[in-house]
Amino acid sequence: MSEKKIQKMMVFLVALALLPALTIFLQAEGAADKTFMFPEKNFETPEAAINHFITRLAADDLAGAFEACAVNEADRFDFKAMAKRLNAIALYTFLAPSQSPLLGQVNRITMLYRLANQVKFMIYSLLTDIPIDGKTIVNPDEQMLDSFVKKADSRNLAGLTVVKIRLPVSEEIYNSERAKKVFVEQARLYGADDTAERLVLYRLNGCLYAGGVHLLRYGRYWRIDSLNSAFANTSVLGNVGSATEEQFDRVDY
Repeated sequence: MSEKKIQKMMVFLVALALLPALTIFLQAEGAADKTFMFPEKNFETPEAAINHFITRLAADDLAGAFEACAVNEADRFDFKAMAKRLNAIALYTFLAPSQSPLLGQVNRITMLYRLANQVKFMIYSLLTDIPIDGKTIVNPDEQMLDSFVKKADSRNLAGLTVVKIRLPVSEEIYNSERAKKVFVEQARLYGADDTAERLVLYRLNGCLYAGGVHLLRYGRYWRIDSLNSAFANTSVLGNVGSATEEQFDRVDY
């Protein structure tokens, strides 16, 4: 066997010997990216993301709804930038500094919890007559409890549809240079490229409801990160309110 062939054989044997260690290393390096990751789909417009989210909720498919949400991207949160922007640290409401894999995973779970909580209150506001105001309801009687539990069943969302989606303010305000600058600044706090807000009119069982949605754009694709609109001053809890189509169409809704 020639010296050249022997050298090639030695390289091959060394690579073969190192393969198990290399595989373990790559798995460890990629573990943070794969842990607590959730299935997602890509949506090129805010409207497409919103329609998918509501279609899956109406089908009693929460995992499908979250395909349109910015859960996996929560580990891009910039803690220092947020603190500097607000000139404060709000430990209870901020996502965590996410330079470590563990806290990046914590941020994904936190974002999932926040969205799930908003979905819960959205369902309550669509299906029950309980006021969603953050207050504790004291001394509920048996009849009230039975009624609430029966109504607050996500399977009752069958038939929920999106009627209209609009900007939360006038096009002039929304597309102003000042607003665009704010959107980009907000997006960068979450490692995104842009933000958007929409006001959505829903129909369920012949009744109309309005609520807000906030989205982040990562590259070409939009994802929902909150079920409220700051521009339209909708509830941060994610609940919706009764509205007529005329009310919804008003610029100052």
